[in-house]
This record gives sequence, structure tokens and C-alpha cells, in this order.
Amino acid sequence: MRVTYRRRYRRTHGVFWGLLFVGLGAALLLDRMPELHLGSPWTWWPFFVVALGFARLVTAGRPKDVGDGVMFMLIGGWFWVAQTGWHGFTWGNSWPLALIAVGLGMVTTALAGKVMPPRDEDDEHGTVRVETHHDA
Repeated sequence: MRVTYRRRYRRTHGVFWGLLFVGLGAALLLDRMPELHLGSPWTWWPFFVVALGFARLVTAGRPKDVGDGVMFMLIGGWFWVAQTGWHGFTWGNSWPLALIAVGLGMVTTALAGKVMPPRDEDDEHGTVRVETHHDA
């Protein structure tokens, strides 16, 4: 019997880079449309963190991926709230939102672990153990 190891393709990379290009293109397009009055598109950079979380969430293969996706989306939301001063929030008075985001990510990981089927063949790095059998 021979055991080989191979890396599993991470779909997250393709989704993340695709969303990054879409977001960058949208930001540059909005920058050229002053009639929308959305402010500088560069104030919207936190949504790239949200997009990273969304990509992680929709390609989740493990409960930890689901929790990380939720956490990144919430952290991106906190970045946007603090940067734009939404409802008077600043970096100094909104930092508890980061603790809430991390906590909700952990809770989501635990809940996802109860509903997602276990994947024994994968380790935490995405390596798949493949066993091949030869008839003698």
C-alpha cells in the first residue's frame, strides 16, 4: 500500500482575487462619477476585508472557515464604521466592536461544527491524505 499526500485546491483564492478586482474596478468607476456623492472610494477600503470574509464563507469546507468568514466580514464592518465616523464611532470608542466580531466568529465556528459533516481526510492546512491500494 502506498500513501501519498497532495494539496487541496483552495477555492478561496479565486473568489478572493475575483472580488478584489471587481471591488477595485467599482471603486475606480465610482471615483469618476462625482454625481453619486459617495465620497472618496478610498474610504471604502474596509469592504475589501468584508469581501475576503465573504469569499471565505462561501467557499468554507470546515467550520473554522465559516467562523473566520463571519469574523472577517464583521471586522471589515468595524473598520468602515470607525473610518467613516458612522453614528459618532471612532477608532478610540469603537474598539469593543472588534471583540464582538472575534467572539461571534468563535460562536459561529462552534455552531457550524455541529451542522457541518466532519472531514477527516483534511488537516488544518488543506492537505489531503490519499491511500492507493494495489492488488497483488
